[in-house]
Amino acid sequence: MQVEVNMLKERVNHYLNFIKSKKVVFLVLIGVSMLVGLLYASFKKPKYESNLSFIINENDKGIGGSLLSLAGQSGLLMGSGGMTPNEDKIMFLFSSRKILGEAMMQKSIAYNGEDLIANQLIEELKIKSYIGGDTLMDGFEKIKSSRYEDLTKQENKAIDIIIDVLLKGNFIRFEALKKKSLVGQGTGVILLQAELKDELLSKALVEQVYVALSDFYINNAIQKQQSNVDLLQHKVDSISSLLRENENALGAESDYNFSTFKASGRIKEYRLKRDIEMLSAIYGEVMKNYELAKLTLEQQKPFFKVIDSPSLPLKAIYKSKIKYTLLAGFAAALGLLGYFSFIYFRRLNAQKLPN
Repeated sequence: MQVEVNMLKERVNHYLNFIKSKKVVFLVLIGVSMLVGLLYASFKKPKYESNLSFIINENDKGIGGSLLSLAGQSGLLMGSGGMTPNEDKIMFLFSSRKILGEAMMQKSIAYNGEDLIANQLIEELKIKSYIGGDTLMDGFEKIKSSRYEDLTKQENKAIDIIIDVLLKGNFIRFEALKKKSLVGQGTGVILLQAELKDELLSKALVEQVYVALSDFYINNAIQKQQSNVDLLQHKVDSISSLLRENENALGAESDYNFSTFKASGRIKEYRLKRDIEMLSAIYGEVMKNYELAKLTLEQQKPFFKVIDSPSLPLKAIYKSKIKYTLLAGFAAALGLLGYFSFIYFRRLNAQKLPN
């Protein structure tokens, strides 16, 4: 047993002496690697962070909401960590394909002048490197459709890839801000952030995501009540048109019967007057319901309010020089240790050192 321990110590010492003999090489190469890391961090183009914060107020009792049902079915209203139901719905929608896709189909000025945000992101995120080997994407260059609903199969695939890279790469983030307390109760403030190399693109992305989200949220929240308002509007227009027709007909009939004294000759005139009175009563009732429906619609309409919007110049996020210098040095040290260990053990096997 003692012989085996001594033999192990001898081999360890021999290995350590070998590594120590390469000390100069270690230090030089690690130093060069750290210098490379420092230069990389110094000359790397910064990313620009855009922030947009907003609040939303809505009458949950009036909405009854298709969005609330959707969020509930997705399990978002269970164990939400202090977020309100409104915040839950917002966070769910922010990362949805519909919202991000609609936002990316808007135009912005960035790398290639004015173009769709989606095409700007293809350039920004090097999306073409993710589609290699996919036969569906053969020949794909850019998105040419102008509307989200008109996307081709190939363009839909590109949108999916962009969204996946955006979310997994943390290029766009959503956060429901919480109060500084033990409970962590939500403040009702939603923060939307983007971090991209192109300053104008970063700003445009958060702005268009906010617009797509607010439009979709409001339209879905008031969809049922809006349908009711539209129906009543149609009834008001129809009754108003019919009322005008009867009034015109009554005027013509009255002129025609101006010299008629017999009641039998005025039957049509009497009927028109009766119809006008009936239509006027119906018109008044429908108009009252229409105005009440519009008032209810306004009360139930969610209210979005931007607190802070991104403004130029945006905050530049540079690579940490200390971080990349240390990482480069650490990586070089591990690589050199592995390399010289491989050399040592290969020589050991070749020389067949005595036990």
